Amino acid sequence: MHAVAAVGHFAIQLAHLAGYKIVSTASPRNHDLVRSLGADVVFDYRDPDVVAKIKAATGDSLKIAFDTISETESQRISAAALSPSGGKLAVILAPQPEAIGRTDVQVNRTCSLSFMRVVLTRTGHSHAFVYHAGA
Repeated sequence: MHAVAAVGHFAIQLAHLAGYKIVSTASPRNHDLVRSLGADVVFDYRDPDVVAKIKAATGDSLKIAFDTISETESQRISAAALSPSGGKLAVILAPQPEAIGRTDVQVNRTCSLSFMRVVLTRTGHSHAFVYHAGA
C-alpha cells in the first residue's frame, strides 16, 4: 500500500486491524508516519529496487495489493510486487493494462471500502501491500 494520503491511511489502519502484515511505500520523510498507522515495512516508492525489496519482505508471496495512487508507475510496481502465481490488485483510478503487464493479476477498480471488505473478510493470505506515494 502506498499510504500518505487519506485513502492509504484508512486502508493501512483497517488492514492492520484485520491482522495483515502491511507492506507499504512512501517517501522517506513519511516512513515513520506510515509505520505509526500500522505498516510493518515501508519502502521508498522511488527506489529502483522497490519491487525486489517488497518481494523479499513478503517471501514473494504477496497476493493482495491496493494501489491508492493508481498512476502508470504505481500500477506497474503494484502488479510486479505480486507473487509469481499472481493475485488481486485494486486500483482507485482506471486500470492501465499496459502498466500491469500480467494476465495472472485480477485488477479491479474500486473504492477503499470495497477493497477493505475483501481485506476484512480475510482471504487466507498474510500480507497486504498498499501503494501510496505522498510527498
